[in-house]
Amino acid sequence: MTSSRRFRATDFLILIISVVALVSVGIHQASARVYRPAQADLVETVRFSTDGHPKSKGVNLVMRYPASWKSKESEFPNIVQMFVSENGVGLQMAQIWTKKIPGHENISRAEAEEFLWEDPSFFLPRLSNSISFQKTEVNGEPAALLEFTTVRSVGGRSMMMRNLSLHFFHAGTWINISYSVADAEDSGPDVDVTFQNFRNLFVSMMSTIVLPDKWK
Repeated sequence: MTSSRRFRATDFLILIISVVALVSVGIHQASARVYRPAQADLVETVRFSTDGHPKSKGVNLVMRYPASWKSKESEFPNIVQMFVSENGVGLQMAQIWTKKIPGHENISRAEAEEFLWEDPSFFLPRLSNSISFQKTEVNGEPAALLEFTTVRSVGGRSMMMRNLSLHFFHAGTWINISYSVADAEDSGPDVDVTFQNFRNLFVSMMSTIVLPDKWK
């Protein structure tokens, strides 16, 4: 899988920029504040499926997100869907990203483990700070779970993000599902507190991921 690592920087920079661009719209509304999920967000959820989605790359994946969040399309070709808090205007979000890697359509478990677990820094965007890395599984598929912070400037605004990023393979496709909070860079401590407030919700959302084709 070593050759496939040339796909690294560009796509992940686009992924981060797309999130920052969306979040920056709401920055003027409230910055340097600590946010908490609504209690109902853990129990009142909406089902989303990538089955048949034109950007899913053939992946059939089901997950749930809070009913108070809004599901949004993205203009970027590898971002299947975005889910944004406060009915689409909040500073917390999740998104599904997919990419085919030519020559690795039938990736073995051993190859997936090597790709995902050999060098965690591969999955970090430039100018980011790693917090943790964990080997895990998604429906029995090997997966990598990373937590990191990054600072980006979009439209003259400097913004800090803290991310929980899950990577795995299914149906010959590289899948990344990320969960993040963001705010103005000078509100860094508040971003960290907000992230901790949302951690249980993010983990709960992650636990709803199902790959139906695996169980047929």
